[in-house]
Order: sequence, then structure tokens, then C-alpha cells
Amino acid sequence: SGLNEIDYTLSYAIDVGPVSLSAGHIWYTFPQVTGPMYGKSTREVYVTAQYNNDIVNPFVKAYYDYEFADGVYANVGLNKSVKISDRLSAGAEVSLGVADGNYMDVYYGSSGSFADFNAALFASFAVTENIAVGPRLAWMSLLDGEARDNADDQDILWGGVNLSAS
Repeated sequence: SGLNEIDYTLSYAIDVGPVSLSAGHIWYTFPQVTGPMYGKSTREVYVTAQYNNDIVNPFVKAYYDYEFADGVYANVGLNKSVKISDRLSAGAEVSLGVADGNYMDVYYGSSGSFADFNAALFASFAVTENIAVGPRLAWMSLLDGEARDNADDQDILWGGVNLSAS
């Protein structure tokens, strides 16, 4: 309950034909989490690639948590966004996450590699030509049996608001 995570992302994106590429850095902050396990934040660098087409967009994303886990998490999936009006779009996404041993051990107490399954609904409203805001409602389910045994929450329904400037 309440605001428990705030992420700050700096990214660069470019389209190369039908492929969208991006790279960036994320600062994660957890205002309600304390203790030696998490501290108050962690940091990641990431790269993504997405093939854009009219039907559905396959993507791959890779994150390296260099602050807390010293590990890699990758996510592959499909998404689709449709334009509802000049300023409003909405979409959905599904993905499968995998991680290396360090990441799985630190975040899930597991030695497995299949981390999670994700499904989300999202929207984006262009407030101005360069500023957009939108909600996201997502469900995440841990896949690894050992991770599920170690987790307080094996399935999480969460929501958030994205604010972006370009």
C-alpha cells in the first residue's frame, strides 16, 4: 500500500528502419524499504530492441544491476499500442523474464533462471508535443519454484503512472 518505488530513467532511443533501439540508466528508489538488504536504492543500465510492425511488436530488453545484485535480468515479449486519438494511445504487453545466478540469488533467493511472467495494460496521453503521462496496470507471477517458495508475494498486481519528457 502506498508509494513504494520511484524510478528515474535517463535514456536515448533511435529508430533504425522498423527497429527501435534504446539504452539508458535507471535509478530505483524504495522510500518505504529499509535495512541492509535493499538500502534505499539500486541502479541499472539497460539496452532494448523492438521490431515495429502493424500486427504486434516483439521486443527484448536486458538490464544489468551493478549496484545491488551485480546481475543481469532479460525480458522478451510482445506488445501492441493503438492510437485512440491524436493525443491518446492504449496498449497491452506480455513478457517472460530470465536472469543470471547473481540476480536470482539476490532478488529471489533462488538458483533458477526463469524469473517471471508479466502482463500489462497501459495508456499514454500527450499533454504537449514533448510531455506524456499515462497509467500502467500490470500483473507479475514468479515462475521459478524456489523463488516462489521464498517469496512473500508470488503474484503481484501493481499499478503506476509514467511521466516522460522527450
